Amino acid sequence: MSDRRYRQPLPLGGEDGLPFSKGLMARALIAAGLSADRAYELALAVEGDLAASGRTATTMERLEEVAIETLGEEDGQAAMQRLRRYRDLYELDQPIILLVGGATGTGKSTVATDVAYRLGITRVTSTDFVRQTMRAFFSSEFMPAIHHSSFEAGRAMADEEEDGDVVVGGFLEQTREAWKLEEPLAHLALKWAARLHEIGLDVSHSGYHRHGAYLLENADMPGFPREEQRLLARLVGAHRRKLALDGIEELVPPWDRCAVYLILLLRLAVLLHRGRSATALPEIELSVTPRSVEMRFPARWLKDHPLTSADLQQEVEYLRACGYRLRVFGGAS
Repeated sequence: MSDRRYRQPLPLGGEDGLPFSKGLMARALIAAGLSADRAYELALAVEGDLAASGRTATTMERLEEVAIETLGEEDGQAAMQRLRRYRDLYELDQPIILLVGGATGTGKSTVATDVAYRLGITRVTSTDFVRQTMRAFFSSEFMPAIHHSSFEAGRAMADEEEDGDVVVGGFLEQTREAWKLEEPLAHLALKWAARLHEIGLDVSHSGYHRHGAYLLENADMPGFPREEQRLLARLVGAHRRKLALDGIEELVPPWDRCAVYLILLLRLAVLLHRGRSATALPEIELSVTPRSVEMRFPARWLKDHPLTSADLQQEVEYLRACGYRLRVFGGAS
């Protein structure tokens, strides 16, 4: 049997002996579509009307009169029309199924949760939950796409990933929890930046990271929201040389806080691929705090790769200049 929707009556007062509450009235008006300031203005006016008359409850008819007096005839009638529709929806003794669609990362779950709260819907099911349930019945060999999130389903169909994708993905997995990088866009942005970080070479070899940042921020990129372009530009623009964090604070949350961590991961991944060698990198352990990174390599690997070791020591200085600490350990010899 389906769960019944939680239905709270309109807070007119008098229900079960409860007095009128301007807070509950304001919340109902906001749920019906009024702006917060107008909803509170009307609720305050209703409270004043009840105090003047000595009553503890109002009616829809009197509420409409007060709404017209407070908001004006046109806005008052519109507000009451929305409130009546809101009441009718709550009194509807039928299931409500609301489907919210959109591209990945656009906030469907956020919208669905907020709407469910306003409409008294007790159950919200995401496609990721459906996918997780299907994984219990279908093997990855039979249906590979469902064994990845919608953000990375293409990986299940690809023959192999680029080396840079594997490295930044591995670094992200090791630091995701400590640095609070759970947003799916974190993985996507790192993967895109790893593939595009040299795009500025088409302009000039000198300062190509800055040229790449300019191209990514200003190019016409269908399918990329402007905020994603800005994030990608900040990653590419700071992936080498001195750590440049200009403009990070202008990014939308949470990237105004998290982008610096993506930059650090990208810098280390690019540095380790300096030679473009076909030889696979060893397992590298990362441990992090908000202001530090520790890297642990297998024994003798750094001694066998002196140029990479020198680049890592230079990276220590670049990060130190911006208040971040990088420590590199080579394991037992």
